[in-house]
Amino acid sequence: MFAINDFQKLGKDQVEAMNRAAAAYGRNMQQIATETADFSRSRWSRARPRWRS
Repeated sequence: MFAINDFQKLGKDQVEAMNRAAAAYGRNMQQIATETADFSRSRWSRARPRWRS
């Protein structure tokens, strides 16, 4: 039989795993946003002089 402590530990482990996954997701999304912004900035800076001529 399971004791209440077993269920509490299982719940705690699940919450910790969810927190780790959410933190990793946030870091990955931030990295994607940074790379997208850098790419857009570099493309825009190269295209702008062509429009001025």
